[in-house]
Amino acid sequence: MKTRSKGVVFMCVVAGSFVPALAQITIDATVVNQKLALGRTVNNNVDTLVTSVDIGQKGVTSWDFSGLQTHTVTGGLSVDPATSPFIAQFPGATFALKSTLAGNFPGAPGPVQGDLYLYFVLATDLLNPGSAGSGQVNVGSWLPATLQITNAPSDIYYHLPSTMGDSWRSTYASTTAYTVTTPFGPIGSSSTKNYDVTYEVDAWGTMKLPGESKVDALRIKFQDFGTGANLGYIFLSNSGGLVRLLVNGPSLPDTGIVPVAKSITWNASTFPTEVRTASGVPQEFTVRQNYPNPFNPATEIGYELASETHVTLTVFDILGRHVATLVDEVKPAGAYSFRFDASHLASGVYLYRLSAGNFVQTRRMMLLK
Repeated sequence: MKTRSKGVVFMCVVAGSFVPALAQITIDATVVNQKLALGRTVNNNVDTLVTSVDIGQKGVTSWDFSGLQTHTVTGGLSVDPATSPFIAQFPGATFALKSTLAGNFPGAPGPVQGDLYLYFVLATDLLNPGSAGSGQVNVGSWLPATLQITNAPSDIYYHLPSTMGDSWRSTYASTTAYTVTTPFGPIGSSSTKNYDVTYEVDAWGTMKLPGESKVDALRIKFQDFGTGANLGYIFLSNSGGLVRLLVNGPSLPDTGIVPVAKSITWNASTFPTEVRTASGVPQEFTVRQNYPNPFNPATEIGYELASETHVTLTVFDILGRHVATLVDEVKPAGAYSFRFDASHLASGVYLYRLSAGNFVQTRRMMLLK
């Protein structure tokens, strides 16, 4: 259950606390706590049909990934590492993502089914010490099995903070160990791979994902000199969105359209984002019906302010229990659109309420997963 690809399950957890600095973008560690809040699901979309993509150029550039499709989806649920079953193997873990496995998995002696826990440590950098899982493996019949992947030292997922021109290197040995419990006793197997991966933030600009507006983003070029197998790019947006691709070829180009190896993994924006949609002054206060509706997992909530006032935009469940406060500040007159991500919520009917001065309006929306 090796998660060498930083797009399977975790999909670049740190995609998004961006702070303008000399017109550039900086990623810091605060986003990790938001991205991996307990109960949040990190969903990853995989486009298996794309064959090439425009990676822009070094320096200031832009990327349009709005044409990406979803053919398969993977994901993980953020759980409390302290109560996870493998915390003893990873005692310093800050976060844990739980995913369900079914089917073939690298290195397994047969098809598997069970749960995998991917562990992370948020220190000076974001580190991955390894993962572990339990379930069953089919070796002619289904038998109990366990798995542990240990990275020594921990894989450096991201150097934090990071901005244009930064670089880092992650050199580690990853050991995968399986244990299958048979009627004749346990049978084990183990293998180790050495990784030596370099990362460089070599471009910044705007990125557009399917169904979303343009957002600021960074491009990170990576190359694995340990296995020689991974050449590619990671694109991180300021709202939690991400695109990860491997380049199909012996070298790593810096500009233009490049061939894609196998697939592209992309992650829709995670964090709620708001934009001002018009410069004119609306004639009245109003909150519009969200679109799309029903939705999964994100939707746009538009509202208009006829004058400057304190605004709150709040979400409740059908029983009236508070779910989230999306806006709580003084805003000038204008039209606004807020992107609400409900990937951590259960399917159902929710209410959203806009309060602006003496104006109060509530509408219903439906989340269908």
